[in-house]
Amino acid sequence: MIDAIKVVHDLGLVHGNIRPSSILVAGPHERDIVRLFGFQFCSEHPPASNDRDQIGYPLDKFTARGLHKGERAAPKHDFEMYLYLVGFYPYY
Repeated sequence: MIDAIKVVHDLGLVHGNIRPSSILVAGPHERDIVRLFGFQFCSEHPPASNDRDQIGYPLDKFTARGLHKGERAAPKHDFEMYLYLVGFYPYY
């Protein structure tokens, strides 16, 4: 999963929507293949301009805290959302 997120970041993009419905793990014989979906909130990183993009990120329990505060999506937010999937959930 981390490798899949890193590929997105290496392409100069931030996924911005890491959650269970955005992840597909291949069949039983290919468990090491992970595919990411839900790129409708994807953005460039670093941004192409200094103007703040007004992308409406979904604000739910998997959304990074910085996005709740109105920050521009960055790679750190994708990894924060990943941590919410596999471990500690900070809102409770």
